Amino acid sequence: MGNRIIDLSYTAAARLDMIRNGTAFVDVETLMPSAPAAAPALPVTSEAAAAASAGLSSVPPVTGPLPSAPVTPVAAPAPSGHFYIQVGAFAQAENARRVAQKLRDAGLSPVFTLAPDPEHPLQRVRIGPIASVQEFDQLTAQLSTLGFPEARLAQD
Repeated sequence: MGNRIIDLSYTAAARLDMIRNGTAFVDVETLMPSAPAAAPALPVTSEAAAAASAGLSSVPPVTGPLPSAPVTPVAAPAPSGHFYIQVGAFAQAENARRVAQKLRDAGLSPVFTLAPDPEHPLQRVRIGPIASVQEFDQLTAQLSTLGFPEARLAQD
């Protein structure tokens, strides 16, 4: 499914020009080899690792064996703000009202419309806040069947 939240390294965020805003909508594509590998992958040498990361990291390459002690994951801070599904953005208030009513009639809630302001001149129809990826997936699937396949994630 589309519309996923992905945490990025600083370098990746800089390359996507999203440092200023902190979030960005991007398309992620999976690239698969055209044929399965016939042999297992070759081990990566420290020289190859250094060459592959040239200009991307100031962290020196690993030159010895990796430690065998288990690594304890560190919890990432929760994102600030709330997440919503934006169903549409409309110049005409009547169109926004009609879409919001269609969503309510389909049993979706809470549905609301954000009034235009100088930074966002359109009336945005949203559902939420959304509590989980599963809820997001379920709602976007339902929205697609209702004729809103372009619904997307929005954060405030």
